Amino acid sequence: MKLYGMPPPGTRSSRAVSPIVILGAARSGTKFLRGVLAAAPGHVATPFDSNHVWRIGNAGAADDELDPASISDRTARVIRDALWKLAVPGGVHDGGTLVEKTVSNSLRPDFVERVLPEARYILLIRDGRDVIESTFRMWQAPPDAAGLRQKLASLPVSAIPYAAWYGVNMVMGKLRGRGVGVWGVRYRGIAQDLERLSVPEVCAHQWRTCVESSLRVAQKMDSSRFIQLRYEDLIADEAALDPVAEFLQVTSHGRDCLRSALRRTIRAPERSRWTETFDEAARVKVLAAISTLQTRLGYPDQ
Repeated sequence: MKLYGMPPPGTRSSRAVSPIVILGAARSGTKFLRGVLAAAPGHVATPFDSNHVWRIGNAGAADDELDPASISDRTARVIRDALWKLAVPGGVHDGGTLVEKTVSNSLRPDFVERVLPEARYILLIRDGRDVIESTFRMWQAPPDAAGLRQKLASLPVSAIPYAAWYGVNMVMGKLRGRGVGVWGVRYRGIAQDLERLSVPEVCAHQWRTCVESSLRVAQKMDSSRFIQLRYEDLIADEAALDPVAEFLQVTSHGRDCLRSALRRTIRAPERSRWTETFDEAARVKVLAAISTLQTRLGYPDQ
């Protein structure tokens, strides 16, 4: 399996290694993992979810499940360049590993392959009940003003149509009594589901579609390119990083850097708010949507 490939277009390096793409539903700890991985020597990370970049050429698409055939070679190169410019100002570097974390990529791994054909993948799994509860709270919260300013400051011209959509999305959220019209990934059919389902049920479908899509690509991908990690294991014991370090082929020094970063950023496990946030009727509906996948992943289904 070839892991060392050509550098991203627009860079000067001949020693860039294959990117690392973190897959996982929103609120699964992907941001946390990105920060840990970025601590390894030679690793650089995009600073925030970059769906506005990934949708260049597809700004008008109704959902985030983008078709790999929908973009040209040129557009794929534009996306790659934009990701590197976010991670390294100017996109110029002397070799290194790009760490990318955009949760919507969980819905479109084949599209990601089109843009980053030599990527390696880490699928981060977390108990769906806690993910859905946290996601539901994000639907109600006002937009992160500081985060939006940071994204706008780095917005490429080709991503302006997506920014316009997001502005409308915020307005629709206010009209509907939520923080935004749609928060998180837009799976195929989410607009119709919002007309007939409760927001907690839609959050359940968001988690399930992200995880199932990632698991499907894992089944057909060589093991040298894909590894799965549980969030609960990561925050409970730093030894959970060892197979990740081996997968990434980092040096012993790099492994020490990963562990040190984990210790610096780890927080005490939060108690589950699952039963506090949702009443019994809501929990029954959510579990009806996720119980099969919960059981498959080894999490409780009640």
